[in-house]
Formats: sequence, C-alpha cells, structure tokens
Amino acid sequence: MNRFALLLLALLLAAPAFADKIYLDSGEVVAGTIVSEDDSRIVMLTGQGREEIYRPFIARIVRTALTAGVTLPPIEEFGGASGGSAAFEPFSSHTGIKFSIDSSGRHRAYGSLNNGGSSRTLDASGDVKSAFSVSGEHVTFVSQNLGLGFGLTYQLPRELRATPGKFNFIPVYGLLKVRSAPVSGDYVYGLGQLGYNFFSGDSDYAGQYASLSDGLYYGAGGGIVIGGRMQLEALYAVNTGSITGIENGYAVSKSIEYSKLLISVGLAF
Repeated sequence: MNRFALLLLALLLAAPAFADKIYLDSGEVVAGTIVSEDDSRIVMLTGQGREEIYRPFIARIVRTALTAGVTLPPIEEFGGASGGSAAFEPFSSHTGIKFSIDSSGRHRAYGSLNNGGSSRTLDASGDVKSAFSVSGEHVTFVSQNLGLGFGLTYQLPRELRATPGKFNFIPVYGLLKVRSAPVSGDYVYGLGQLGYNFFSGDSDYAGQYASLSDGLYYGAGGGIVIGGRMQLEALYAVNTGSITGIENGYAVSKSIEYSKLLISVGLAF
C-alpha cells in the first residue's frame, strides 16, 4: 500500500472526529459540516448531501474548531432552499411503548331484563381491581406544537372486586397531542384519544349464554417528555361495550362502561 493510500485511509478514519454535530429533539444526531445558517435553520453538508435543519427541532449543536467562532454566510448566499438533497422537514415522528398501571376503576352495567311480559331496568356499578396495560403509539408532529398519530393498548384481564370473572378491552385509537416548545428534548403535553375497542370476558364475568359486543373508546390526559425519549403520563380513559344473553331465565341486554386512571412510563424510539 503506497503513502497516498495510507494518507487517504487515515483521513477517512479521522473524518467523523472533525464533523460538526447537531442533536435533534427526536434523539437523532446529524453529522457533517455547517456551511450556512440564519435565525430559523442551519445548512449542513453531510455524506448524503445538503441538509436543512430547522432550529425549533434542535436540542444542541457541537461545532468543530473549523466552524466554531466563524461567521458563516447567510443561507441566501449559499444557495437558498434549492438544490442538494432533501431538507429536514419542520416536523418529527416517533414510535413509543408505554407501560401503565390502571388504578382501581369503575365498572357500570345498565340496561334491561326481560322475561316474557315482564321487564325491569338494570343499573349496577362496582369497583375494578388495579391491573396493568401496555400500549404502542406512533406520533407525527405536523408543526412544532401539534402532533397526530395512532395507537393500540392491550389490557391484561382484570376483575371486579365484588363478583367473579375477568374481562378486558383492546382499544385501537387515533390521537391528538399538543406540546410546548421542546427545550433540549424536554416538553410537556396534553392529549386526546378516540377510537374503537374490542371487548372480551370469561363466562364467570359475562354469563354462560352471553354474547359480548365491542364499543367506543375515548381518553384525555397529559404528561412530560424528558430528553426526547423518556415519557411520564397520566390518562383518564373510558371503554364501552355491551352484553346480551340469558341470565337466570331473563333476556339480558346491558351496556358496559369501564372508566379508570392510567399512570404510565414510556420510551420513544
């Protein structure tokens, strides 16, 4: 191997150490050479070409000795938004997983019992034992503060305190998230969820001759994200469904509402 090849290899190995680095709120790191900037964005040359990175989504910037303290030309002089590779869009996406403890919730069953010519109304409520859930969500921030996405939650089977049997819901939902401006990846947010949930239960819960139907799901809450990855959240959520069948000689038709507070810890990828 000649001296030129050795020198070229050494430069290639050393290149990452001399790169400017931009750390995004999403956790991604972009490495290259900063060539231009203004109050709203930074232009960087990377191995993939020319990238534009918007400042609201930057957590921090680490500059090399080559660019630190140097007055760079404005973006217009460098070539504006045209040319080069695709720019970073002013929104970010993340997928996350959450583990929740569902606090002691409230279970309400209301409807009617019919036996030939006689009928009576039914409205009974009871406490549900605490249980656990796991959720997966994907969110895209279409602006700095507004995110849209979808998710799915699996509830581990749970029990009423006063009666036997286990039940659970599996909601699939769309979500809306409104957040504060991120600072080094930290922000607070509020969210709403709306969707459809699948409802199931064993024979001790629903009755031997009962049929369970799915229903609406909705929830609202808020939380905090730390470092763009760790998430702490509190959510009030309601699952609904219905049960029809035969119970003690009566034709039963009742609606179910299950409400609870979820406290969760999550991680975004």
